[in-house]
Amino acid sequence: MQSVDRIFFVVSLCFVLIVPPLIGLVLHDSSVAWLTVLCGSLVAFLSRIEALAELRIGPLRATMREKIAEAVATVEQLRELATSITTAFLTDLIGSSFMGVMSNDRRLRIHDELIEKLRSLGATDSQINRAEKDWRDGISIVYYRIISNEMQKAANHPTTAEHNKMSSEMQSLVDFRAWKVALPTEYEKFARDHQVLTQEVQSWIDDYRHFLNSNEIRRRSEFVTR
Repeated sequence: MQSVDRIFFVVSLCFVLIVPPLIGLVLHDSSVAWLTVLCGSLVAFLSRIEALAELRIGPLRATMREKIAEAVATVEQLRELATSITTAFLTDLIGSSFMGVMSNDRRLRIHDELIEKLRSLGATDSQINRAEKDWRDGISIVYYRIISNEMQKAANHPTTAEHNKMSSEMQSLVDFRAWKVALPTEYEKFARDHQVLTQEVQSWIDDYRHFLNSNEIRRRSEFVTR
């Protein structure tokens, strides 16, 4: 019975930490989000009420030591579960960007909210990096599309055939199946070889390089409109 209670407790806390921000961002309804917090918190409390009672009436020192150790283990399990849930959600979130069902601005805000919640939960840098792996790969593909479009604009091909030829050659810069994108230096070489390394193309390559180094999207207001 205690193991079942712990499962309810961990799932309830994950629910409280992750679901309300999503409701607030997606539905724009703070009242529903707060109601979700209250319900999840109540379930978490009720799932541990027996343990709290034991702490009060049992041999104080031994029971406290046991409950503290159990709480530490539960919190670490909670972090791992929250990391796994966030990983799956962020992967789906950035994957759906290729179908245009939600604005990039809203995607980035949901991402930021989830990562903030993970940090407030005490997730380690390793856990956060794991949660964001596919998200970062997806953002790199968005940069590939932006840079490719800018190179096509700079080329200003007079015929459709020339435009399609360059588009085909650009496929060497990306592997959509593996979500892998070329390095900034490879973009620069491609642009020089095709004489399309304009200031605008270079600025987006520099932004992509900055993202790879810092995990920060520079010129965010422009990025989300592309």
